[in-house]
Amino acid sequence: MLTSGVLRSVIYGPETAFGQQALASSGKRIRRVSAEINLTRETFESAEISSTAQTTDMRSGTDAVEGTLQGELSPLAYSDFFEAALRGTWSTPPTAVADVSITNSGSNKITRTTGSFITDGFKIGDTVMLEGFTATSVNGRALTVTAVSALELTVADTLVTEASGATKKVKLAGKKLMIPLDPASRTDKSFTFESYIQNLTISEVALGCKISEFELSIQPNAMATVSFGILGKTMTQSTGAQYFTSPAAAPTGS
Repeated sequence: MLTSGVLRSVIYGPETAFGQQALASSGKRIRRVSAEINLTRETFESAEISSTAQTTDMRSGTDAVEGTLQGELSPLAYSDFFEAALRGTWSTPPTAVADVSITNSGSNKITRTTGSFITDGFKIGDTVMLEGFTATSVNGRALTVTAVSALELTVADTLVTEASGATKKVKLAGKKLMIPLDPASRTDKSFTFESYIQNLTISEVALGCKISEFELSIQPNAMATVSFGILGKTMTQSTGAQYFTSPAAAPTGS
């Protein structure tokens, strides 16, 4: 049980300032395949030549935290870490646009008569979904936007021509995240991570941890996975109760 990680909890919380321990009440449990977060310390030694043929001096450098978090992709499980890596924030999707129609004359367009898709925040590359149409084959499908104008969205998928109606809507499928173009708008998030072994009541708390990189693996006939690199400032170890009190449960979606 211990070696398999079942009795070990990995929890994190957002820091209000770099290296300042997150609030004990802010913890969230992490879904994981593995989580290796360790304290490291550089050492360096003298290069002086001595008649004793021995090293004349050796010293310790500064502490650092290095680690890797590996998991299987699932909704919301790693949204905070993607934000930290891309130094942005998840956008609030535009309100669903009602009273739209579908035109399929080889163009596959979603059309409105008033307002503007551009002003509402729709962009090329977005994934949109339709609802309320008579042709059920289009409802709920993920459609990729290839062109945007004020009154038209062109998608890469084949649609069925249908007139507009008050209940017929198009909306973005979820939120978006991107690196802000303006450096002043970029975030600089850090986290406190805790590894707690329940039966041994050992708590390791790593401070000033940032997401240094991430790698996605999406293969056919395999679980979609993600790996995050973690770099941090320092780590402390204690025995007794875990630091993060009553951490929030991890998301449960598949």
